[in-house]
Amino acid sequence: MTHRNRTNHRPKTPRPRRIRQRRRRRPSTRHQQPHQSHSLELDDLDLGDGPNGGIDLSTLTELVEIDLDGNNFTTLDLTNNTKLLHVDLEDNDLTGLDVSNNTQLTYLDLDDNNLTSLDVSNNTQLTYLNLDDNNLTSLDVSNNTQLTYLDLDDNNLTGIDLSNNTLIEEVYIRRNNLTALDISNNTEIANISATQNEISSLDLTQNTKLEDGNFSYNLITEFTVAENTGDYAAE
Repeated sequence: MTHRNRTNHRPKTPRPRRIRQRRRRRPSTRHQQPHQSHSLELDDLDLGDGPNGGIDLSTLTELVEIDLDGNNFTTLDLTNNTKLLHVDLEDNDLTGLDVSNNTQLTYLDLDDNNLTSLDVSNNTQLTYLNLDDNNLTSLDVSNNTQLTYLDLDDNNLTGIDLSNNTLIEEVYIRRNNLTALDISNNTEIANISATQNEISSLDLTQNTKLEDGNFSYNLITEFTVAENTGDYAAE
């Protein structure tokens, strides 16, 4: 048995503040200055490590991607931004976020905030969801059947139902309060880490594509694994 740690997939290095604006190629508007009426067609906004406190995105209805990580936002209204596909709000101070109108989202990163709850039931197109380092006690991902990546490290979860997430390939749920974990329906999982929980038994017989699994620092007394799985650690 070996124990391999995943590499840091989201380095938090300071980035310069920048705004990128893309305008559709229409003869009547392509030579206009950025401050004119076509400003509502801004579709990509990056203000990483930028304005502290808050920002009004209500008029930017054409946005498809926002990167606002590394600010001190406590609230953010995305209800008018219904075309969003990619939202990165990691390293803020959000206590809540309404994404019920953002039904086209495929990527949502809220790592390192102060969320106590989050409703993603309307976000059925999500493939990537990162809620690492929040204060969640529960999360319902039963409608998020397209998920391939889920990070719930460092929360207060006592359980998680992944039975509908049959496409998921990577799961990180370390340092929570899980007493059980059922991944028998998640046959596509290649990497999973659930260290430092209170899991007492684990069945990996259906996870034949598993390459790297780490379940150290649990209370495991019963452990079953498929013969052709990769590296794993459990205790």
